[in-house]
Amino acid sequence: MVLSGTLRCRIDGEDLDLGPGDAAVIPRGAEHTFTNVADEPCEMAWVILGGGFHPFLEELDAAGTFDLAVVGPIAERHGHALTGPPLAA
Repeated sequence: MVLSGTLRCRIDGEDLDLGPGDAAVIPRGAEHTFTNVADEPCEMAWVILGGGFHPFLEELDAAGTFDLAVVGPIAERHGHALTGPPLAA
């Protein structure tokens, strides 16, 4: 759910532009990405159901970067795959 700003999501090839109060559901296993498309910060809240995702997020947070050279190996260690280029704003 977007709390502020504007977020562009791509979920299984479908692009969505979301603003405050809008939300998207990402089914397990769906290829997805997102980016801030405005000059202002974008804040969002995540609800993750099913458990088991938090170790990946904790390691990602500890890395302190979204550099794909760092994030890729972290994702692989947790059974996730990075696909395609990042979504352009």
